[in-house]
Amino acid sequence: MFGGLIGHRGTVVALSADPRGGVQLRISAPGVAESETAYGSVGRANDVAPKDSVAIDGVCLTVVANDAGTLTFDVVPESLERSTIGTLIIGSRVNVELSLRLGERIGGHLIYGHVDATARILAKVDEGQGHRLRLAMPPQLRRLIVEKGYIAVDGVSLTIAAIGNGDFEIALIPETATRTTLGEKRIGDIVNLEVDPVARYASAAALGYQAEKTTGAASSAATAASGSSTDMVCLFEVESPSGAAEKPLAAFRSAARRLLYLRTKQRGVAGAQLRRGRGLRRYP
Repeated sequence: MFGGLIGHRGTVVALSADPRGGVQLRISAPGVAESETAYGSVGRANDVAPKDSVAIDGVCLTVVANDAGTLTFDVVPESLERSTIGTLIIGSRVNVELSLRLGERIGGHLIYGHVDATARILAKVDEGQGHRLRLAMPPQLRRLIVEKGYIAVDGVSLTIAAIGNGDFEIALIPETATRTTLGEKRIGDIVNLEVDPVARYASAAALGYQAEKTTGAASSAATAASGSSTDMVCLFEVESPSGAAEKPLAAFRSAARRLLYLRTKQRGVAGAQLRRGRGLRRYP
C-alpha cells in the first residue's frame, strides 16, 4: 500500500527479457539506501530488502535484490501489459515510492500499485506557478474518474481538476513537478493510471447489485411463465396504499402489517400488489 507522495526518483540501468516471458528490471535509486522517506520518519532507515514492495511509476513490484540502492525486480507479463514498464529503456527516469508503514502520514490517498490503464498526455500548459496536464480518458475508467476525486498518475497522488469530453485534467504544483517525473513529461508521453480504490469497489458493488436484480427479475418471470412451482418462503416487494413500490424492510418499519411472509407455489409476483386471502397462505 502506498500514499502517492514520491520520495525518490530512480534511473533504469538494466532491462533484460526473460525467455519465459516478462523482464528483469534494475533501477538505481541511491536515496533509497542513503536517506529517509519523504514522510520524514525520524530515525527510520530505508532498509529495503528482498520481498519488500516498492512502487515504480505507480506499479507495485517486489524487490528481489538491493545492491547499495540499485533495486532489482522481476516484472511479469501482466504488469507489462497493464503499464508503461515495458516501454522503459536504459536511462529512463522513474518515480520510486516505498510502501507505507503503520503510523506514517498518508499525505496523498491510498494507492495499491495496481495500474488500471495507461493514458496519453494531450496537452501541457503553464498555470500559475505550476502546470496543467490534459490526459486522454480510457473508456473503461470513465465512470470511475470524477471531478475533485483522486487518481494516481505514474504513482503520484493527484486531484482531478476537470472532466472533458473524452479527457480529464490534473493540476501540478511546483513541488510535485520538481519531486516527480511528471514535471519532465511532454505532450504525447504515456503515463500509468490507477483510480481511487474506493471508486473501484463502489462501482463493482453497484454493478453486482444491478446484475443480481436483473437476473432475479428474469428468473422470476421465466418461472412464472413456465408454470413451475416451488414450495418456498418468499419476501416480496409490496405496494403502499399510494401505489409507490416499497422495499419489504421499509414497509416493515412503517407498518409491520404490510410485511408479508408468504408460502406460495407461484413465483414472480414481486412488485405486484398482494391482497389477503387470494390463494395465498400467511406464513406463521
